[in-house]
Amino acid sequence: MTRRLVQVVGCCALLAAGRGLLHAGQDLRPQDGARLEQKLATLVAHTRALRAANESLRRELAAATARNQTLAGRVAEAKQRLDALMARFPETAA
Repeated sequence: MTRRLVQVVGCCALLAAGRGLLHAGQDLRPQDGARLEQKLATLVAHTRALRAANESLRRELAAATARNQTLAGRVAEAKQRLDALMARFPETAA
């Protein structure tokens, strides 16, 4: 196992012992380390994928927000033009 994995396995052993999953003095078996390494690799891959998806969603949100602001400005301008046009017509008595 790599040095980093040994550190992670050690931390996981401490957590497992703290949660009652390992008894005092009991070590993780070699197959536990391999299984942990596989699960850790899967977790890292999922984390990276989620970060990439999150960044993509943030960019999409920023673009949509900018587009929304542009459209809101256009609607305000159109409203002003309509109000000005309506003001030019004489009021009719009902």
